[in-house]
Amino acid sequence: MREFTNEFEHRHGCTNCKDLLGCDVGTDEGRKTAREKDLHETHCSKFVDDDTAILDKFLQD
Repeated sequence: MREFTNEFEHRHGCTNCKDLLGCDVGTDEGRKTAREKDLHETHCSKFVDDDTAILDKFLQD
């Protein structure tokens, strides 16, 4: 898990959603911002793709 986290941080700078998205999706205002900016589609999908690639790399090793 530590290696996975380190790789994700290397790619994106952190693992905290608030920092990754630039808004706190734990609040009404943050969710509104995320919807308005379509962050789930533009950012989260990229993070999931990278997560998959990182896991695939570990499974291959």
